[in-house]
Amino acid sequence: MRPVLLSLLALAALLAPAQAACPHEDPALRRASGRLVFDPSVTLSKLAAGTVVVHGELWVGSEDCPFAGQAELELLGRKGDSDGVEAGGSRHVKALVVADGGRLEVHGAPRRAWSRLTATLPKTTREAVIGSPIFDQQQSEWHNSRHRGFLAYEFDEGGQVIGFLGLLHRVADFQALAAKTDSVILLVLQRQVSFSDGEDVTAMADALSAACFNSEADSAIRDFTDGQAVAWAAICHVGHPENSVEEVGHEQDGFSVTSRLTRTIGTAEFVVYSETELEDGWPSTADVLSYAPGTIPPRTMTLSLEDDVSDWSAGDTIVVTSTDYDWRQAEEFVLQPCADCTADQISIESPAEFTHWGETTDGVRMAAEVALLNRNVRIHGRMEDACYGDNNCDDFSFDTFGGHVKVLAGFQAAHIANAEVFHMGQNSVLGAYPIHFHMCGDVSAQASPPYVRSNAIHHTFARCVTVHGTSGLLVEDNVAFDHYGHCFFLEDGAEQNTVLRGNLGLSTRRTSITPTDQRMAATFWITNPLTTMEGNVAAGSDAYGIWYTFPLRPIGPSALRTPLAPFVDNVAHSNNDYGLRLDDLLKTNGGVGGRFAYDPREDPLDPTSSPVTVTLRGYNGYKNYKSAWLRGASLVAENFSIAETVEGVVFASSAPGSKRLVRSRLVGETANKGKPEGWIPLANGTTVWWDRQIRMGGANRDVSFHRFATNAVRPSGAIGLRRALRWYTSPANRVAGVTFDFADPADGNRVYDASEGQGFADLAGNIHSVFRDIDGSLTTYAGATVVKPYAVHLNARCAPVPNWNLYVCPAAFTKFKLEWYDMASSPVTFVTRDDGSATHSLPRPRQISYALNSEEGYILHFNTSVPRSFSFTVTGLQAGVEQRLGVCIGRDATDVRISLTGIPTPTFEDLLTGSPGTQVFHDRERGLLLFRFRVPYALSADTETECPGGGPYGACPVVKVSMAAASEDGDCSERAYPTYATAPLDAAGGLVTPSF
Repeated sequence: MRPVLLSLLALAALLAPAQAACPHEDPALRRASGRLVFDPSVTLSKLAAGTVVVHGELWVGSEDCPFAGQAELELLGRKGDSDGVEAGGSRHVKALVVADGGRLEVHGAPRRAWSRLTATLPKTTREAVIGSPIFDQQQSEWHNSRHRGFLAYEFDEGGQVIGFLGLLHRVADFQALAAKTDSVILLVLQRQVSFSDGEDVTAMADALSAACFNSEADSAIRDFTDGQAVAWAAICHVGHPENSVEEVGHEQDGFSVTSRLTRTIGTAEFVVYSETELEDGWPSTADVLSYAPGTIPPRTMTLSLEDDVSDWSAGDTIVVTSTDYDWRQAEEFVLQPCADCTADQISIESPAEFTHWGETTDGVRMAAEVALLNRNVRIHGRMEDACYGDNNCDDFSFDTFGGHVKVLAGFQAAHIANAEVFHMGQNSVLGAYPIHFHMCGDVSAQASPPYVRSNAIHHTFARCVTVHGTSGLLVEDNVAFDHYGHCFFLEDGAEQNTVLRGNLGLSTRRTSITPTDQRMAATFWITNPLTTMEGNVAAGSDAYGIWYTFPLRPIGPSALRTPLAPFVDNVAHSNNDYGLRLDDLLKTNGGVGGRFAYDPREDPLDPTSSPVTVTLRGYNGYKNYKSAWLRGASLVAENFSIAETVEGVVFASSAPGSKRLVRSRLVGETANKGKPEGWIPLANGTTVWWDRQIRMGGANRDVSFHRFATNAVRPSGAIGLRRALRWYTSPANRVAGVTFDFADPADGNRVYDASEGQGFADLAGNIHSVFRDIDGSLTTYAGATVVKPYAVHLNARCAPVPNWNLYVCPAAFTKFKLEWYDMASSPVTFVTRDDGSATHSLPRPRQISYALNSEEGYILHFNTSVPRSFSFTVTGLQAGVEQRLGVCIGRDATDVRISLTGIPTPTFEDLLTGSPGTQVFHDRERGLLLFRFRVPYALSADTETECPGGGPYGACPVVKVSMAAASEDGDCSERAYPTYATAPLDAAGGLVTPSF
């Protein structure tokens, strides 16, 4: 639609209540000077327009009389639909612009913006949520997490289960429900919608409506499509529509989630719940529960806060920050009624998915911040259902062309306080930010200096508050949650005397607005030393929390000689890289580079004047990857408290001067453990269970790929296997978190292996290179292994990916690595799968390794000669992944000695059924050693080792075999089979060729 320009009507306006049509959605352009005032006496005062340019005055309350009703300013428009409206020398689309002479007064009802916990909010266990039900689906014999579709359970009115009705995927299945009069049917949708071919969805919905609602209400399944990933749950009291209810899930952090539907029927209480991942419908959770009356556990938790939050109300949305390394652990909750709460208490609905610390621990304050996201005055953009046009749709599936507020030079007054600002900022348009003071000059001397105060700025697409070419602005007590790019943003370094006080920024995401946004997005991006930073919190960022980076010449000859304005009592925690960084020279193109020679002087214009020592007072950094990196000539870090970080405080080399850390406290590990890390390797080679989260490796693990199209000259793939590699490669090689912005195979290959048939030798490492897809982001199958197309690797459960020249298999793979010491030439070996269907030979490199499918067993044969002594290692074992393996040593082998940590077994049957750990059986009649390898150690996605253990059994068992002499009886294949042959696996649980 064409944007609407309102230059503020020359009258006082009573805007329409909520039930009326939006009166200003009129394509006509009207220009006048005057005053537009929102009236608080109606249910909802609303203005919806494409672009509002304020030449006169726009009032929503005032400083001495805040707006008491409900007000909404909705900005309309799509990128490309209009040329926009000119103001201040630029054109604006979907904007509220305060132009020369304009006055903007937004004053919502005052509310505390944020507070902190005074006690830890623990993660809610499932047991705490469900209590002691009569029936629990997840503990029943019918529970199977692999089910896909509508699951139904029948109960009597006393809560006792009558039976599992199975999967409903035909019209007849839903029609059968009507005959179960007075029964309570609990239904959940698990993973994805699944209808039988040719079935009429409308007829299914009608049948469900008839059974549950006496056809008086429609069912939401009418709009479902086969394969759709969505949560849905229902309680159906057949013949009693007043007790029946259904709910479709709402989107939350990539999942579709229903509430816990509850109904009291007869002498029982019933609860259902459904959750599924939107991307591919997996993983999924469903609860089906029945209770005796009054035994449902309380669904609310009371939190105590540091401040009086009596102006927060039931129905408000809050967010609790992460207090662990992962900023994504911030959680939103809806406040519940609480008659017994004191002024500093609130009640939230359980469960809490993560623990949120609420205490000062070992002298370091780690209490989670709690922020209010609601206000009675709302400013937002109207969004489309999906990304469109040239709005960076390669990076986003959703619309990121939000509204924006822009204050231009010459404005009369601008005050924005206690407003809710969301769906703002235009990710694909430089300079269109949620709240933006643009080239306004020094505003501190105005009769009523401007401010941005106590606002809730959330779910924005390009920054939060931008100060550009404007000095003297106050930005105070704001909450900024879930945003892209630098959040509180001083644009080019010319901005002096900005005051940032008491602001909370959390969940800062990388984006591509400028070069630094893409790699090093910071919650507070400070480009001028004359910026007061007092009492702010950067609580979780993809990269940096607080980043000072100065250009060479924003004021006078050099910002690098300007002393820092007060830095007092700021906090940075749960940031994926630096919590606080003072370094890097800002370049004119928006990037950083060059020598940051910060050497402040009494007179910044005179490099020979006396040096000034910069003091940063009161910094709390915890659970950052690196908490403080400071580069400057003379620096004092005072009253710093640092905990749970890879690096505490680093004074980087710079100009001569004193660098001191004084009156500070640095703590390694605290009681704030976070999520357990699991089994981790130690420097001495052992592995231990670690019950706290730690940082291992780099901060950025996400990878995206672009432009990998095959052409007439050469094939191409985003991921490939190295050609002509003779060396051992680890089965622990893996990918996770990868994204592709091209279509496979139409536009290119995610993976391509071109080594075979290209003139390269059959060398061990190359042939037997495998890697695992941890999260399904590569193959669509979480946990699948990508393997070379050799039959020895494959079974009926593997699927080809023809354009990759590879297969995907559901099982984990291990690796057998053979070494020997006493022969001038290497023996030719081959490995045979136990079902006898596949054999593979290798040439004669010094090191021989085979990839082994853990669902199969194998026997290694020597072509003729068996070395007198040799050793082999099995790698890639982990909890739940075992490997069976045989090695031929010859019937004439004597004085056989086997060195390993293992348990000999007298028979082959004992080997298969024995205790955990390594088992070995020596079949002397056939000249064969048989092993079964198992370890108890888990291999997590972050474990950077192929041997996640080292306990009593060893996670990468090393077996050394020595004999009195070499044997010439190394090929025992005719003797080994059929005795040790196994039947080929069927296709149950197998994969199909993925479709991307």
